[in-house]
Amino acid sequence: MGYSKLLKGIRPDTIEGQIVSDADMCDAIGSTGILRNYAYTLKRDHTFFDKNIWPCEELSAEVYKTKTKDTAVCHFFEKLLKLKNLMLTKEGQQEAVYRNEIMVEFLRHFFKEVNATDWENYLENYIKKYN
Repeated sequence: MGYSKLLKGIRPDTIEGQIVSDADMCDAIGSTGILRNYAYTLKRDHTFFDKNIWPCEELSAEVYKTKTKDTAVCHFFEKLLKLKNLMLTKEGQQEAVYRNEIMVEFLRHFFKEVNATDWENYLENYIKKYN
């Protein structure tokens, strides 16, 4: 039920599978998702943010699995901020809206603090496109 399977169009058919899928995706977003993303970045010795590395918004399952040049901030745009629109249950959708807003606010504050005006604009345009 991972994200790469969702990119291939594989979705659970049963309500139980849908609930597990939503729970898994909700665990990846919000405050917990921010911390998980940061911890993964540290563990892999990746860069958290580089103003010159932009996200690849339309990832295929193959590219998602093999992508090597990445930052934690790119991961927000390439995956985490998209999960809200992939929920399968009403309850999952409601929880994802709440958790998504936490990530958006975090990014707004982060870009302001690091004086990344281009990224602030990118975020606002991304929200208009995907929300």
